[in-house]
Amino acid sequence: SFKGWFGERIALASDATHLAVVAVDRDLNRRLLVIRPATGEMEQDLTDLVVKFSLKDVERLSFSATGTNLAVGSSESFSVLDLPARKALFQGKGRFPASHRQVQIWLL
Repeated sequence: SFKGWFGERIALASDATHLAVVAVDRDLNRRLLVIRPATGEMEQDLTDLVVKFSLKDVERLSFSATGTNLAVGSSESFSVLDLPARKALFQGKGRFPASHRQVQIWLL
């Protein structure tokens, strides 16, 4: 149950099948969760995949066009996560992942 929690950052996949959220619980602990919007069920907890920065520093969440990858960005760095494989595909420095040539493929 998410009673008493709130979302700091959110992203909705283009087909609306996944909602990513940096969720904050009553004790102010943050989790990076993927939720099924239609049911409210938690699909995945991706918290442990973001290791280069704290979830309190997340400024941006963005799904790829297919909804299978999620970019998580802070002011200093970012991670691109593969949802089906539940792993980090790429981690880099910089604020906006789409501006990095190495990450352009994740948008496909």
